[in-house]
Amino acid sequence: MTEQLKTLMDRAADLDFAAIDVDAITGAGDRTVRRRRIATGVAGVAALAVVATGAVLLGGDDGDRKTDFVDDRSLTDVAIWTEGSTLHTPDRSWDLGVDVATLVRTSEGVAFLGWDGNKEGRFDVYTFTGDGEPTRIGETQDWHLRSDPEQPYLGWLDGTGQDLDAVIYDVSRGERVWSEPAEQRYSFPVVAIDGTQAYLAGVDEGPFQVLDLASGDLRELPDNEIWRSFVAAKGDLVARTDHGAVEGGDGNALVVGPVGADPVSIPGGAADGAVFSPDGRWISVFSDGLSVHDTATGEAVAVDAGGYAHGLGYDWLDADTLLAIAGTEAGDEVVLFQCEVPAGTCDEVAPLGGFEEGELFAISFGESIWAGVAEGEASGSESVEVEVSEVPPPTQSSSTDRPE
Repeated sequence: MTEQLKTLMDRAADLDFAAIDVDAITGAGDRTVRRRRIATGVAGVAALAVVATGAVLLGGDDGDRKTDFVDDRSLTDVAIWTEGSTLHTPDRSWDLGVDVATLVRTSEGVAFLGWDGNKEGRFDVYTFTGDGEPTRIGETQDWHLRSDPEQPYLGWLDGTGQDLDAVIYDVSRGERVWSEPAEQRYSFPVVAIDGTQAYLAGVDEGPFQVLDLASGDLRELPDNEIWRSFVAAKGDLVARTDHGAVEGGDGNALVVGPVGADPVSIPGGAADGAVFSPDGRWISVFSDGLSVHDTATGEAVAVDAGGYAHGLGYDWLDADTLLAIAGTEAGDEVVLFQCEVPAGTCDEVAPLGGFEEGELFAISFGESIWAGVAEGEASGSESVEVEVSEVPPPTQSSSTDRPE
């Protein structure tokens, strides 16, 4: 973690927010959190959110602070974020009826974890297309979701207590296409979903199997440094941490390339995580500030988010449009941006400021970013405008069959 992000974390730690029972969420006892490299990057952005004190709430009417969008598109190709139970795009809002803790995009809409304020760290898993009602499809005590925004697949760790299943769900078909009992020692077996490939974890943090979601074929990965240090994948490209690659530095670097070929080194040392553009040409690195690189050369792309000191490019709307969150060094303002690559220009989508005690927000990142939870109360809307339908789990616990 960079010194700047560490400073923000220290400031956030001084705030008087009573959090939910993290031990319950992560599963005290035999079940432990797999601290993937992405975690510290999330923590830094979480600190930005926690220390925000601006006066403008999400979804407000401050037209001068929002980019003008002509939005006749769906939830699948616009910036999305939530404040409490409200889902926002630049031009529309929906009350989902439950506070959102984690948010991702799929080709069919959005998926999210809903939190009702319980102290045990239980979340319900929902999908929402933008029409009708959110659909409850599972429950979890893990705050991760995995998806590929261009595909209908969603991965999570289903269940509470001791009986847990790693699940991959096809939102377009409304059913689970694969599930297996999960070892309780490892909190999130679905490491990544890329196209129709799902990377599954074993005893190490990196994936050890690849599941073809179209055919159901399961392929073993070799037990080597490439997969043990896995960060992200797109097509035949793999981003990983190369230990000992930087002389005179911290000994680590992020490298990108096809397996078996000489990788390209990304300047700046090891990253906390990364996300590829849909075509694999660019990679946004979770590092100090907005960090975007050409995957063929490693060359950095200058991205101007209005001079904000800290930032994270976390999601791609298309091959050259990056969503990013950025904040001031003082930590008094956090803003959602939409940036064009390689032009490097950014437009402000919405200010993410004005958080009061008890509010939380989510961006399409797949991990929870808490803005502080008031003790003994939830931050959801008092009037629920959307009823929730529920899809029962399948009768079989493991299946790779796809219906015709």
